[in-house]
Amino acid sequence: ENLAIAPWSDVVDAFNAPVFCVDCDGYLTEWNQRVAKISGWPREQVLGRPLLTTFVPEEGRAQAEQLLDDALSGTEISGHTLLLRARDGQIVELIVSTSPHSSGGGEPQGIVVVGQDVTQLSEQRVEVERIADDLSRIIDTANAPIFGVDSDARVTVWNQKVAELSSFACEDVLGNPLVQNFILEEYRSDVAAALLRALDGAWVSAVELALVSADGDRHEVRVDLAPRIGLDGEVIGAIAVGHDITDICHFAAEQKNEAEDMARLIRCANAPIIGVDINCHLMEWNDKMASMTGYTKEEVLGRPLIDDFIVKESKPKVLNMVEQAKLGVEAMEFDFEVMTKDVGRVTLTMSGSAFRDTTGSIAGVVACGQDLTKMREIVLEKTRVAEDLTRLIDTANAPILGIDTDGIVTEWNCKVAEISGWAKEEALGKPLLETFISESYWEDVGRILEGALNGHESANYE
Repeated sequence: ENLAIAPWSDVVDAFNAPVFCVDCDGYLTEWNQRVAKISGWPREQVLGRPLLTTFVPEEGRAQAEQLLDDALSGTEISGHTLLLRARDGQIVELIVSTSPHSSGGGEPQGIVVVGQDVTQLSEQRVEVERIADDLSRIIDTANAPIFGVDSDARVTVWNQKVAELSSFACEDVLGNPLVQNFILEEYRSDVAAALLRALDGAWVSAVELALVSADGDRHEVRVDLAPRIGLDGEVIGAIAVGHDITDICHFAAEQKNEAEDMARLIRCANAPIIGVDINCHLMEWNDKMASMTGYTKEEVLGRPLIDDFIVKESKPKVLNMVEQAKLGVEAMEFDFEVMTKDVGRVTLTMSGSAFRDTTGSIAGVVACGQDLTKMREIVLEKTRVAEDLTRLIDTANAPILGIDTDGIVTEWNCKVAEISGWAKEEALGKPLLETFISESYWEDVGRILEGALNGHESANYE
């Protein structure tokens, strides 16, 4: 009510928004405190001056002139932009509404302009647009494959790197369904499932797919998917950022082939090979070990080597070998015996060394050697034969003696001891000629013994 009876200038000043008026010729007739504050121009310095040429920058004059013309024709305008030049030279941006101003309901005498200062909002919008433009360039030129989809899984982002790896240009893919058109069939189900999770708001890591470039090269790619959130907080799409793991995959494939070759070599080797983990539980048992012991690999894996398969007498040696290898000390060859499935034994000579996991830590011990069972049997048989011969010589009913190449007694059986009166213990190690042969026979006996040492046999010599 007070405003209704107040002077027009007081009414204009009462608004907490920039308000000014111009007459039909575009000269300012009102300029309230709010517009004075944001522009820096006091009221007394603007009244009577032309709005367009004095206070509107050149780039905004055409639009402002059209705005004033429309208002004078009786059209109410709202939501239009009007630029003002502040006293310090800065540009003030207003969103304005206009209406004709008349006195007593007659012809319009001017225009009332009511605005809202959006200068800061405009500056923020420009900054946001600049940041968005920078991000777009970063995404597009990044040395990593980046693509995005909308809520219908249609492509919205396709950077240069993914275009290079896939042979599909950006303009060829935008707006098209990603999975059906640009993902190899073998990966479609996994990629589709990952996209559904991302579009449901989840972050999805390490999704693998393959892209084929224009020259036919296949590129393995691993991507992480993140949801894209709109202004209302709803998921509007998903963005995928990845890296080309082709070289890594090739290296892993080579490593796998080498590991498989090594596994075949161990399995088929014509030498016994065993491996245990850090707790001495079996984790390798090749075909040779299986054939020697009768235990298949499946029967022994995971079982304790020392407790279940090493004979009691050999357990300390095997345990020492394992403990040394776990410390990084390579064990030299040593013999031990392994129990067989038929309760027999096999003798092995092996050397062991530690093997390490991917972190470089010792993960267990592997030992490789040879089967000494047959050799041990041969040695034992030769020993038995030698012992039998020794007993035969010692108990023969004929005098038997032996010397080494220096003429020292090495054999003196019971019969020669009986005849000579010299016990075996007394004769061994003494020179035969000088100690036990009469001097008159030294020359002849010496000649016979020398001939025998040179490989000539003699018989019936007295």
